[in-house]
Amino acid sequence: MTVWLMLALACALSAAVQAADEAPSMDSGRSELARYDGRPVVAILFQGNRITREIVLREELVLHEGDRFDAEKALASRQYLKNLGLFKQVSVSVREVPGGVEVTYTVEEKWYLLPIPRLGINSDADVSYGGELRWDNALGLNQQFKLVLEDTRRFNGERVRDRHLEYHIPKIPGTRFGVGVASSGGRIETRKISRDDNGVELGLFEQQSDRFSLSLSRWLKRIGPSHGWSTSVAISAVHAEYEALEGTPELPDESRRVTLGSSLDFTSKDDHELFRTGEEYGAGFGFGRRNLGSDHNYYDFSAYWRRYNHLTKIRRSNLNWQLRLGYNMGDENAYSLVGGGLMRGLQREEVRGDVFALLNLNWLVPLFGHDSFRGVLFTDIGNAWPRGKVDVTRWEYTVGLGFRWKIRSLVRVSLRGDIGYDPATGEYKAYGGTNYLF
Repeated sequence: MTVWLMLALACALSAAVQAADEAPSMDSGRSELARYDGRPVVAILFQGNRITREIVLREELVLHEGDRFDAEKALASRQYLKNLGLFKQVSVSVREVPGGVEVTYTVEEKWYLLPIPRLGINSDADVSYGGELRWDNALGLNQQFKLVLEDTRRFNGERVRDRHLEYHIPKIPGTRFGVGVASSGGRIETRKISRDDNGVELGLFEQQSDRFSLSLSRWLKRIGPSHGWSTSVAISAVHAEYEALEGTPELPDESRRVTLGSSLDFTSKDDHELFRTGEEYGAGFGFGRRNLGSDHNYYDFSAYWRRYNHLTKIRRSNLNWQLRLGYNMGDENAYSLVGGGLMRGLQREEVRGDVFALLNLNWLVPLFGHDSFRGVLFTDIGNAWPRGKVDVTRWEYTVGLGFRWKIRSLVRVSLRGDIGYDPATGEYKAYGGTNYLF
């Protein structure tokens, strides 16, 4: 039955791609701007950018001072400014001046500094609380800073303390390079139960985990300021150690992972304020070795493809999907499909392995006449297998519904709620978040 479901879904996706309109055309204002075509561009001005620096805006333009005015390029530049995700609205206007025309882009900036209280409880009765500080568009250069302080008490008695710091520079001004730095420290306090038949409690121990990563990216062949091919290299280090607090618990061995990785990615995704169009795909490879600092050798390959389709003929809805693949050598059960970002509704820990394939499919429809508030119907189809035992005739699937509420005044914030259902067990699970699933 699942095989037929996969085939039917593939046919539905193909039909949806054909039915989907192209990215919303830029006809709005084209005829008015086209009457200036061919005239010299004397100046390009910006209005409304109280925080965002002009160098960030100019790097997104495909129409420049000294060029002959082209309405298509003027509107394409407006779209690339929208793709930054920093503005609620972007408009373009043109006026005649001595010697040619003057082009003005007017932006309405979002809120960039955002303290967010974090308080949540999931269907497993895990309770989390803390705070997050986000500084989007840091220094007015479209750089992102994030600090997370969060404590979680899990239903099984574990207590997790998370401290996480990130700083990301998508593009260094005047170059094709970007840099990302992340550092985190966590403390997990858990009880270790003995393995004898009596279930005797051995004691309490503490796990301290620290992680650091550094990445460098570079645009390769671009088809626009924020479209085209890019590559990145990264190094990450994870160290975990354990300390007995009470009794005589069995302590896991101290572990170290030093991973070197690289990726190749393509994007043609456009942000239209309340929805997205286009696609993204890429592949990555990472490895760790004992002579590089890891406690064992391992290799990991991953690939993804995301597609965003705007269906204006079906109540301005969107049909978005994401396909992910992974293959690992050296780790034991490297992948698990349990989680709100994987197979929503799945709670069976046995769905894990060293090879996985996963398709997430979302259909989003505006509710109550508001494009910013959308209902979601979804299905997730995938499986994980041991190496050498991949069976492409066996798949797991879940279904569910939820909502998305795009907060237009905030950068990359979309309130998300999903309820997933696993037909194999009849169980439900709820999820929430403040950003896109993909």
